Amino acid sequence: ALSARGIGVRSHFPRDVAGARAMVEDLGAVLGCAAASEALAAEIDAELAATRARAASLPRRKIAYLIWRRPWM
Repeated sequence: ALSARGIGVRSHFPRDVAGARAMVEDLGAVLGCAAASEALAAEIDAELAATRARAASLPRRKIAYLIWRRPWM
C-alpha cells in the first residue's frame, strides 16, 4: 500500500552476518550516509574475522540440537 502511494519501502530480514552487513550498506545508501554505513560494515568484517580467528583455535565439538512441533521448541 505504501509503494502504491509512491512511498519508498525497504524490507530486510537478515538471517546471518552477511545479510546484516548487506542491510547496513543498503540502509546507508538509502539514508544518504553511505560513508558511515561502509565504516560500520568494515567493523562488522573486522569483528567477524577476529571471531573466526579465535574460534579456529578452539577444539571442535559435536552437538545435537533437537527441535520439534507441538509445541515448537
